[in-house]
Amino acid sequence: QVYRELFEEILEADEPNFFLVPSWIFDILQEFVYQFQGFCQIRSAVYASARKQGILSDDGTIQEGSSSQSTNLVENLSVLQNAGDAWEVEAVYGYLHRMVHR
Repeated sequence: QVYRELFEEILEADEPNFFLVPSWIFDILQEFVYQFQGFCQIRSAVYASARKQGILSDDGTIQEGSSSQSTNLVENLSVLQNAGDAWEVEAVYGYLHRMVHR
């Protein structure tokens, strides 16, 4: 959410009311991509584990009656599903695309 607010401030303003050193901008964008990559890796690992254990069906719904051993996995799946648009690929690409063409 913080990245979105910062990027919107930078991209929407004709003349932002702050100055960012170019190396800071590079660092911010690098960290943004790094965080996105980390989220994607965690999300992939959670979904793969859930499918392997039969907790997640092919249509992406959580199976009822999951074992108590998988409680953390079920909780992680719920968090990911409730996160909605957190780290949407289209949104990340959109911000990066807009930054390049700014």
